[in-house]
Amino acid sequence: MRCRSCLFLILFVIFPGLNDWSKADPPDASRSGPDAPSPILPGRPDAQTPSAQESANARFEDEAAGISFMPPPGTKEFRGTPGDVIVRYVDDERHWNLAVSKMTFDRPVRLSNPASTQPAAPDTAKTSKGILEITAAQMKVDAPGAEILRQDVITIGGADVGMLAARYTIAPQTNLTQQAIFRADDQNFYLFNLTTPAPRSGEMGDDPDVQAAVAAFTDMLDTVHVLEQTAVRQEQDERLMHTRTLFVNWTPEKIKAALVKEQWLRLLRDGHDVGYSYVVEEIGRDLPRPGEKESEFIGGDDGALIGIRSRTVPEAGVRVDAETWMWVSFDRKHEKWSNTAYINRGKDAAGKPQIDHVGDVGSSDFEPRMVYDKGLVNHPEQIGPGKDDVDKEQPAYRRIEVDVLNAESFGKNQSSEPFEQELPVFYIPQALAHLLPRIVPRNEPAKYMFASYVPDRREVMARYVDVGVEQEATIGGHQVMAIPVRDRLGLEGSVTTHYMNAAGQYLGSVSPDSKVEILPSDAATLVALWKNVDLSRPGAVPAEVVH
Repeated sequence: MRCRSCLFLILFVIFPGLNDWSKADPPDASRSGPDAPSPILPGRPDAQTPSAQESANARFEDEAAGISFMPPPGTKEFRGTPGDVIVRYVDDERHWNLAVSKMTFDRPVRLSNPASTQPAAPDTAKTSKGILEITAAQMKVDAPGAEILRQDVITIGGADVGMLAARYTIAPQTNLTQQAIFRADDQNFYLFNLTTPAPRSGEMGDDPDVQAAVAAFTDMLDTVHVLEQTAVRQEQDERLMHTRTLFVNWTPEKIKAALVKEQWLRLLRDGHDVGYSYVVEEIGRDLPRPGEKESEFIGGDDGALIGIRSRTVPEAGVRVDAETWMWVSFDRKHEKWSNTAYINRGKDAAGKPQIDHVGDVGSSDFEPRMVYDKGLVNHPEQIGPGKDDVDKEQPAYRRIEVDVLNAESFGKNQSSEPFEQELPVFYIPQALAHLLPRIVPRNEPAKYMFASYVPDRREVMARYVDVGVEQEATIGGHQVMAIPVRDRLGLEGSVTTHYMNAAGQYLGSVSPDSKVEILPSDAATLVALWKNVDLSRPGAVPAEVVH
């Protein structure tokens, strides 16, 4: 059993409000010309000594992302944002928004190359733009009419940092954006972007709110540290070697043997029952479709089909009925899934039912593609009939298979934009993620790393799994001998420990941070615990269910 198998069930219990949801150098006065620092914003990071300001926020440090810093005081932290954003800090009262992102490039690039912004000399190839120039150009595209207030490189803590500042207006709001680009290496950079309100016209440096924003940005930049990640990468490489070996051993027979026809599960928080689920696992060729019998699916590949019906009561007056279907072919080249949930908040003052319908659907498939391979140029495969002839009709392309994921979310406060991403070779389909604690070897300790799609974050994330040695554990108030399988999303994510016995039987899962436990149960126990319990095979979850 895997916490992903009860995605909606855990999601609404742990997050009941989910649906609301180094000193800078002084300026060089001798510089002049187009590259000289602008006199605007006299309090900018390279024009003043940071104040000795204490922050109410804890220091942010993410070893996996490779960055550490002190955020501006009075801001609230938001992690788990989609895309390349590592973390975001918001001050609603002052309308400040700080986003910290990581930019990764396929080939080495420069932090700045001002020459690329000038006309190329005759007979001289145009030099590639640096990250600073690319970012400034994109800023003008995103906010037409933006007034660039500064664009230069300063030194912070002995390292070069690209600096940008601009004033722009969108609709009625005028903003100041301050950006700092830190270099980790020639292919990895960190972007700090603080957006704050600004006066529409006049001297920016005279505005006290602008002065406060610049001072806060200054103080923060002095605390930024790019972390050494060599040890992290080495450990990830070791994990991936174990994962590749694991994939080879995931035969159809291995997966079939792990399937359990029926399971009944209790969900507890702080020792109190807050939900349950009924799980079916079998061999199938597709997701069940309304109005069609499974026997009619005579085409397609055999695979593991898993269905889950669950109910949770995350808080008083709120009930969530959820249904999940997951299917993956035994060769792992095709998968489909569907999650849907009805969130029932009872009736409003007018007696109208308050029900939200949310969920997501997705699939991943291996697709053939032709890619250019310069190694095939003049390769024997291209040599023609003559000894030194090259067959010009045979291009330097080779066929590869690429795993591509597509997903869509629906419902209130859900993004309707389709999600598509090419997947890494260590991606694990949703159905196998559900089975994972049962299909990893338990005879000796081992560490693995996978890539897993997380629907509520609309992101493919690194997933770390550690198999421990058999030990005494407390599960559901009882002492048992169990093998722990520790599971977390991200290098520093919260750990859920799944316990298995030596024979491969699932004993329960524990998440200390959320104080949630999942325990094996039976139909009779759930019927005794819950009124109008629904333990039928997963199907269409009704809009209203009497509790």
